[in-house]
Amino acid sequence: MKPGGSCGTSHKEGSTNSYWRHGKLVRFDYGDDPDFTEYEDEAELLQNVWLFYQFDVKRHAGRRELPELDIWKLILRWMSTSSPA
Repeated sequence: MKPGGSCGTSHKEGSTNSYWRHGKLVRFDYGDDPDFTEYEDEAELLQNVWLFYQFDVKRHAGRRELPELDIWKLILRWMSTSSPA
C-alpha cells in the first residue's frame, strides 16, 4: 500500500478506498456513511481490512471454516479486482 498502492470497493450506498497519502495510510468512505481514517501503521490498516471483508468471507465460505491464509488470499484477490464477487 506504499506509494502507488490502493484498494477499494464500490456499491450503491457508497464506496471505501484505502491508499497511501502524504506519508500515511488512509481510508476514505463516501456515500451513506462518510468517514475518513488515518492509520498509524500497516498492521492497523490490515486489521481494518480483515474486519471489513469478514462478511464477504463468511458469505463465500458458507459453513466451511477457512484457514487464515486462504482468507487472506481471497481478500487479496478482491482488493486486486476491487469487488468481492
